Amino acid sequence: MAIAAALVLTATSCSSDPAAQRPDVYSAATATIGESLATLGWNMSVANLRFDSDHVLVDIDAAPAQDGAPHAKPGDIRFGIYGALDHPVEAPALGGCGDVTNLDLQPLSAPTPDRMTGTVCLGPLRDQSQVRGVYAYSPRDRIAGSTVAYPAAFPVGLPQIDGSDTGLAITATSLDAFRADGTTLDATALGDPQAFTGPGYMLIGLDISGAAARYRDDAAARGGPLMVIAAPTLPGRGLSHACSVYGASVLVLPEASREGVQVRASLCTQGEINQALLYATVSVVGTHAALWTR
Repeated sequence: MAIAAALVLTATSCSSDPAAQRPDVYSAATATIGESLATLGWNMSVANLRFDSDHVLVDIDAAPAQDGAPHAKPGDIRFGIYGALDHPVEAPALGGCGDVTNLDLQPLSAPTPDRMTGTVCLGPLRDQSQVRGVYAYSPRDRIAGSTVAYPAAFPVGLPQIDGSDTGLAITATSLDAFRADGTTLDATALGDPQAFTGPGYMLIGLDISGAAARYRDDAAARGGPLMVIAAPTLPGRGLSHACSVYGASVLVLPEASREGVQVRASLCTQGEINQALLYATVSVVGTHAALWTR
């Protein structure tokens, strides 16, 4: 009887540990909405997840994890919605509420280099039932030795990527090229010497897939999930509204209960038109991420 009671007490104490109950979401540091996590050199709290005007809103409060230690620049951090989504929804930490003009909120700002505070806006998203939480990462935070880069030149796009090297198979589903003024370019533009002068941008549609079991094992060995990055890019809102919406990176962090990795994303390359269209690249890179779940 004494042994049985001890076993019951041990099982009860283990099951009451919130950390023990959290699923391993591809080696992303995980907490509950309202809690704080050490990530990217910051102690970061994500709280008050709510819905308004087809957007997901969360309040952020962050300070450096250690005085004098390096931490990610606020402008380099991105937030995204975690859940069973058909298409990733991400936004930059700073400036992500620029399209939300009908809400009374204080967008996230960095009043000093050692403080971030305010609200992050993610959306639009109408199917709010799929939202399980919010994640954060930085495209500049790269795990050493984890980068694999592929050419993505206009008008061909990506070569066939079968996932043998990273565990993720990637297919370009669309490739649309533009001059900075919005003029569309097609394959015939390659014969026009005037077509590739000045700035330009390209929107690349990607289908990213893989086996969840391998992706989970690889993430554990690597120390974090993968992100897919398109280059080159420009800071801020860039050359078009589409580039500011899609961005140049996406974190591959599928909902943990899914048996496979399946992400459909759109990324933007932009800058000097020859670099952005003819010498564009898509890279798969390991990174560290933080996840707050509902």
